[in-house]
Amino acid sequence: ERCRCDMRKGFLVVALFALAGLAAVAASPKDLPRPLGLWVAKPETVLALQWKRDSAYLVRADAKTLRPLRGQSLPVAQHAYGASFSPDGKLLALGGDSGDVWLVDTRRLRVTGSVGAGGYGHVVETAWLGGRLVAVVDRCCSEEGVTEGLTVSVLDPVRRRGLMGHPLNGSIQAAERTDSKLVLLV
Repeated sequence: ERCRCDMRKGFLVVALFALAGLAAVAASPKDLPRPLGLWVAKPETVLALQWKRDSAYLVRADAKTLRPLRGQSLPVAQHAYGASFSPDGKLLALGGDSGDVWLVDTRRLRVTGSVGAGGYGHVVETAWLGGRLVAVVDRCCSEEGVTEGLTVSVLDPVRRRGLMGHPLNGSIQAAERTDSKLVLLV
């Protein structure tokens, strides 16, 4: 009889510890329900390209109507290709048709600098991968009119210089980027 009583007390103690452990896990903040994207505040404005009198301008627009707001605009006639935002959203990389990439302050709509992406050609794609910026330059049509393919360049946006480039044969058909990769269909 005494053995059964000790056993019951042992089971009771184990059960209480198990319940206390479950309660602690249930109350843990990491396991609380996470909000779905439905409650995230939407931005009131977005950046957009607007064409006026055969020139392109980067403008701030109403997020709902896409109507340009009065005020800030940045002429980008030669730099309206391969746009991508930095991971923190503070900079916008805009590729140009002279092989360089503009870095634009998204809050003030001002060019903070530029980086050469590998000689002549059109920057057709940009992507921020980690702390680096990748630019794909279509080296179409040299002085002799010969297509020379693509160059994929890794750029340092802080020091405003190219780090390395790799030539590719062919032309770009499609590009897709994720947080850590740029995939090209050539």
